[in-house]
Amino acid sequence: MVYCNAHSRRHYEPIAKAAKQAGIASHMLSEYQRLYAIESEIKTTNIDRPKKGLPLLTPDEIKDIRQNKAKPILNNIKEYLDKKIMQAPPKSLIGVAMAYTIKYWSGLIKYLDDGRLSIDNNHTERIIRKFVMARNNFLFADTVECAKALCILFSLIQSAILNGLEPYEYLVKVFKAIPYCKTVEDYIVLMPWNLKSPT
Repeated sequence: MVYCNAHSRRHYEPIAKAAKQAGIASHMLSEYQRLYAIESEIKTTNIDRPKKGLPLLTPDEIKDIRQNKAKPILNNIKEYLDKKIMQAPPKSLIGVAMAYTIKYWSGLIKYLDDGRLSIDNNHTERIIRKFVMARNNFLFADTVECAKALCILFSLIQSAILNGLEPYEYLVKVFKAIPYCKTVEDYIVLMPWNLKSPT
């Protein structure tokens, strides 16, 4: 199971802000900042490489970067938490924060072993948030059938976005073409990745 490091990090933020001096929480935020700097470096590299005519980093290359740079930081964090957890009252805010991180540790470091994985699920949450915000405006979306229809619609919208298409224009094209589809191949042609502009 892969867990989200952003969720772990969030436990320490209010504690660090409320503290009068640097402590465990501020130390943890500092360590997370180092981890996210590595991810930012990977992202920047992948933005720059195509400009230089180079391919994107492969998942194995990303894994190697994380193993070399992030894994030592995470090893130090685990060692630090294992020592500090014994000094904090279990029900205190910092005790709960550390217990959370330790409890889900194996899932929090899983991203090190696969370059396709992210350090957190913030991207997914941003996509889901659009659906959650819009759902309050949907009329008559109060049945299982309606929920399924909305999921299909949002899947089409997100697939269009991921393939560089303007969602409204894509949906108009699909809805106009569907009445003329007679075979599976006719529908496959309408998939966003098949309509993606070469530019």
